[in-house]
Amino acid sequence: DKAFNQAALAASELQHKVDVVGSEVRSDAATIQEIGHRIEENKTKLARIVSELSKPMPGFRPSSEVRKEMDELQGQVYGEQLKITQMKGRLEDYKKALRQLPENPPRPSRSLQDIERDIDVLQDQLNELKSADMELRRFDQSYDEMAQEGRCPCCGREIDRDLAIKLKEDASRKRDEIKRQLLQLNERIIGLRTERDAVADLQRELDLYESQKNRVKELEQELVKMLSDEGLQEQGDIAAAVQEAIEGINKRIEYMRSQLKDLNDELLRAIELEKELSLRRRLESERNEIERSIEDDAERVAKLKDDIKKKEEELKALKERLDDALSKRDFALEAADLAKKAYEVAEERLGEKLSAYRSLSAKRADLEDRIVSLSREVDDKRDARARAAEAKEVVDWLKGLFIPLVVEIEQEVLARLNQEFQEKFSAFFSTLIGDPQKKVYIDEEFSPKMEHGGIEMDLDEGPSGGERSSMALAYRLALNEVAREVAGLSVDLIILDEPTDGFSSEQLSRFRELIDALNARQVIVVSHEKELESAADRIIVTSKEGEASTVQLLQ
Repeated sequence: DKAFNQAALAASELQHKVDVVGSEVRSDAATIQEIGHRIEENKTKLARIVSELSKPMPGFRPSSEVRKEMDELQGQVYGEQLKITQMKGRLEDYKKALRQLPENPPRPSRSLQDIERDIDVLQDQLNELKSADMELRRFDQSYDEMAQEGRCPCCGREIDRDLAIKLKEDASRKRDEIKRQLLQLNERIIGLRTERDAVADLQRELDLYESQKNRVKELEQELVKMLSDEGLQEQGDIAAAVQEAIEGINKRIEYMRSQLKDLNDELLRAIELEKELSLRRRLESERNEIERSIEDDAERVAKLKDDIKKKEEELKALKERLDDALSKRDFALEAADLAKKAYEVAEERLGEKLSAYRSLSAKRADLEDRIVSLSREVDDKRDARARAAEAKEVVDWLKGLFIPLVVEIEQEVLARLNQEFQEKFSAFFSTLIGDPQKKVYIDEEFSPKMEHGGIEMDLDEGPSGGERSSMALAYRLALNEVAREVAGLSVDLIILDEPTDGFSSEQLSRFRELIDALNARQVIVVSHEKELESAADRIIVTSKEGEASTVQLLQ
């Protein structure tokens, strides 16, 4: 029975193989039929593609070449338009410069050098008269001593008092004459300075005229060059010639634009033809692909036919073996051997799986250790990120709040000091000048400025010498008071060395008002101005004889 069962099992297996081979033969036959249908479809497609490819195709320029020509032509159009813009701009500048050019430019009657030379001569005379006045003042004091004591203060010799009084009267008359001459010289100097300022204004107007005249010549030369570049020549009226050149350029631009339109039409045709060419290339590729597919299908059909033939032979052999197995039961022993071998193979695979499991367990332990290490590293980086966030908050506070607050405080302090400084500066200057049309102020950077009738003056040329001296003195006094107030200091003494240089007699008379306006207990003024004596509470005269200086209190 065992042998029979084994033989029956072998016969069953052979029957299964027969069924499998028969199924494969039927499947291959169906495949051959399917491939035949596909070959017919591909032949139909191939015929259609060949028909499309046989259609004629006209010649054309590539679109890239047309685009390149269009870009070049567009660049030429832009260049011509730029020429028109430049010509119009230069022409407008030329017309504007001609309108601004005066017909009869002003001419000063005298040069600045001559006026300055006259001022220097008068100033030298003024200095000589001041020196003579100082010398007479010393003689006047000596004559007073002679009249009181009846003797010479230098040698001690007795002198007639009447003679001393007469000498003093002569010195007084000479001093009065010197004062009259001083006033005349001052008036002449003021007149010359006024004339100098007027000549300077005329010279500036003349310089402006020459500058405008040169500008007209430059613009005219530029327009002539532009006309020459266009092949035109000036014929009297530059504006008309330029307009003619612009019209010529506009005609060229219109012609170029018509060329651009033609090129654009050609570009559209080239793009359509390139699309058709691309389609033809794709059809050519598709035709080649179909031809290769037909050849491959034909080869596959031939191969399948060979396989069917071989499988039919194999099927015949299997049927013969099946018939033999039914008659020979010994064939069943082979099946038992096959089962034993399958068991051994399965057992061997189980051992391989166990070994792989142990290897994976070891890798898992290593990965767990790595995870612990990475967790610590992540915690450290989180702590560092938290510290960085705190530091960033501090930096943001400094940048966003603290620094802007410091800047704002600084600006407010400077603005307040600027206002205080400006009030004192303006008040001191007004006290000295007394002219409501002339005002001084300071800008945000504490630089002094002067206005006359609401118009800002040039400090180098506009103000007179006395006005500049008044402004400088008012600036120093205002700066002194603001600095003391900021530092919280009190001032008991102010010393001014020759502060009235260039002052007029009216400014000298106002000097006492300025002294009274200062918040100082004592003010010492060093000066050679006789008019300041009336503004002083005490007068101290110093004189030098030989290597020794003498100090005398007059009142």
